[in-house]
Amino acid sequence: MDSSRFMMDALDYNEVSKCKLCPHLGLDHVPSEGAMDADLMLVGNQPNLHEIKAKRPIAGKSGDLLSYMLAELPLGREDVYIANLLKCRPGKDCRGTNEENKTCFNAWLKEEFRLVKPKVTVFLGRDVWTATPAKWKPKHGKVIKTNMAGTIIYWYHPSYYLQRGNVGGFMKLAGIIDRELNK
Repeated sequence: MDSSRFMMDALDYNEVSKCKLCPHLGLDHVPSEGAMDADLMLVGNQPNLHEIKAKRPIAGKSGDLLSYMLAELPLGREDVYIANLLKCRPGKDCRGTNEENKTCFNAWLKEEFRLVKPKVTVFLGRDVWTATPAKWKPKHGKVIKTNMAGTIIYWYHPSYYLQRGNVGGFMKLAGIIDRELNK
């Protein structure tokens, strides 16, 4: 096993399981996955039931749509780094509070940016957007350059497009990622 991959597994499994920053979180942890030297990082909101069962971020039909979009680049899940903002499943409503989102962003996601050093990071979903620094002024489709996470693209989560029957809307992301990766 690649030592950097092992390091991220250790970060996820050992450290996150001990985290006490959000007292009611901590169950149903879903680890990040992928290449530690990836140019592309994708960040979802929080683990849902499909992700908990699969033990991987962005799973189920949303994961299928994500894989389909990545194939257009052409990349596979193993070529990119995929994480969730929240490492643990929140309560029954499956959404973290703004405070929990910002806590995980500052405590965990910033460390993942530091370790992976992505060229492009895609924030998939509004919960991730709300945790980002206000100066970035998140909005769907916005592309900004940062020192922390490379070029950031704000995009709706694949589930948003699936619920609306608009797979083509999500697929437009592939062209934006391709342009940014090849700059």
